[in-house]
Parts: sequence; structure tokens; C-alpha cells
Amino acid sequence: MTPADLEVSGYRAQFTSDPNDFWVIEIVDDAAGPLDNGRRLRALTTRFRLKHVGTGCYLWCVPIHTPKKTCE
Repeated sequence: MTPADLEVSGYRAQFTSDPNDFWVIEIVDDAAGPLDNGRRLRALTTRFRLKHVGTGCYLWCVPIHTPKKTCE
């Protein structure tokens, strides 16, 4: 991560929410063929992006593992 990157955490609380909880799913394409006007997502073949509503930033990940001591 660099200082320009933002960190994301997620949780599900039944009665609480804030503006940072909202994301838009943008369909990129599907290896199995055309989708129904972008309204369907196939679990194994659809490529999609998650766009944060509040910032307009896209979610991405890097192969950095959490240090072992924080997972114990």
C-alpha cells in the first residue's frame, strides 16, 4: 500500500449503516457469453468491478498477507 491508497473494511450490522456501506457492481464481461443487459452476474465466469458510491473509487486487492501475529 502507498499513502495514496485507502483501506476498506466490511461488516454487516442489522440496524446500523453509514454512507460508506454502499457499492455499485459494474459488469465488465462474461466468459460464458452475453448477459441479460448487465443485470445478471454468474459466480464463476463474470468479471465485475466494485465502485464505492461515496468516493467513486474502485475496490482492488494486492497479494499482501496479514502478519501472523494479528491473526492469532
